[in-house]
Amino acid sequence: MNMMKSLLTSAFALAALCAAGSAQQQANAPIAIQGQPGHISLNMATGEQVRGAQDKVATLAAVWINTDYSGYYSTGWAAAQEWLTWGTMPGGGLGAAATDIVGYYEFAYGTTVLDTSVGGPGVTLCTSFYAGSTGWCSDSGLGLLPDAQFCFSGLAGTTGTGAVGWIYGVTITGGWEFVFPDGAFGYSLSMFETLSGPLLCYSGTIGGLTDSNGMDDVFDIYVPDVAVGTCGSYWFGGVPWNFSSWWNYIMKENGPAASCAWYCGSGTNCNGYVVTAPISLGGTFVNSVTACGGNVGAMLAAYMTPLVFPTAWGELLINVADPNGELLGLPAAFGNPAIIALPVPINLAFAGLTIYVQAAGFGGGINLHCAYACTIGS
Repeated sequence: MNMMKSLLTSAFALAALCAAGSAQQQANAPIAIQGQPGHISLNMATGEQVRGAQDKVATLAAVWINTDYSGYYSTGWAAAQEWLTWGTMPGGGLGAAATDIVGYYEFAYGTTVLDTSVGGPGVTLCTSFYAGSTGWCSDSGLGLLPDAQFCFSGLAGTTGTGAVGWIYGVTITGGWEFVFPDGAFGYSLSMFETLSGPLLCYSGTIGGLTDSNGMDDVFDIYVPDVAVGTCGSYWFGGVPWNFSSWWNYIMKENGPAASCAWYCGSGTNCNGYVVTAPISLGGTFVNSVTACGGNVGAMLAAYMTPLVFPTAWGELLINVADPNGELLGLPAAFGNPAIIALPVPINLAFAGLTIYVQAAGFGGGINLHCAYACTIGS
C-alpha cells in the first residue's frame, strides 16, 4: 500500500468531466455485487492489513453510521472522478458525548480489478472529508481543500471474473487523526479507473425527502481543475434505485475532558506555578510561573509517574527515573511571570493519560515549584 498525497491533484488535472450545473442527472446503472462484501482492517500507523477483521477502536464512539448496504455499487464513465455525498454530523453520537477528533472510519467499494495476489494492480482510491459541505455542486470540490484525505493503492480486488465488494475499517489513532466539527459535511471516494466505484447505501426516502442522516437521494461527481472545477449532481432514477450514498462509518473520541489537579508533596515547595489552560489534544497547554526568590525565568518538565524526593532546591515531584522519558522537552521561558505555551499534538494515544508537570525557576538559583497532575483530554 502506498500513500499518495499528490495523487488527486495530478490525476484530476488530466481528467475532463462533461457535466456542469446542479440539475439532477441520471447516473450509470448500479452493478450487483457477488455475495457479501469482505471486511479488511487497516492500521494507518503501521500499514498492517488484516482480511476478515472488523476491528473498531474500543475507546471511540460511533457518531455517523451509513451502512444500509443495497447490494450494488456503481462506476463512472471516465477515470479520475471524485464522488461526493453529504449529510449532517450530529451534535453527539448515539448517546455519547460530542467530540471533534476522528479516530476510525470505514469506506467500501465494488470492483472487477484483479487483486494483487493474482498479479493484478489492486484498487487505487482516495477518501476525503469536507466540513460544512451541503453538496449540489455548491461548495466542496470547486477549489476547496478537504479537511482530511487518505489515499491508497494496491487495495483488495477480485480473484475471479465477477464483481466483489470490500469494506475497509481504517484505524487512524496514533498520529493520523483529524478534527472534524459537527454539522453539515461531505465525504467522497475518488476513483482512478472505471472498473471500481463506491459501495452503494440507501439514502433519502421513497418520497424523495431527506433522511434521518440529513442525506438526499443525490450525489455529486466533480473534477477539480487548475482554474475552476467541473461538477454535476446525479441519482439512479428513484425506486427501486433510491440510493445515492456510499458506505461510511465514523467514530470519534469519547474520552475524558482535560483537567489539572494541584500536586505538592509535603507542601514545602513554592507555589508560583499556575496552569492557565488544561492539556487538550490539538490545543495549547499554557503555564505561568511567577518568580520565587528573584528568579528571572522558568522551565517545565513532565513525567508519567510522581516522586517526592527532597533536594537542596525543594522537593522533586516528578520522577526523572521514569522509563517513559521526559514528555514536554524541558521548555523554558524568561520573564516574571514566565509564560510557557506548549502545542499539544492531535494523537488519541494520549487521550486520558495523566502526567505530572513541575516548574523550576532559575536565575537567582533554582527553586522547585509545586506541580500538577494533568489528564490529557480530547
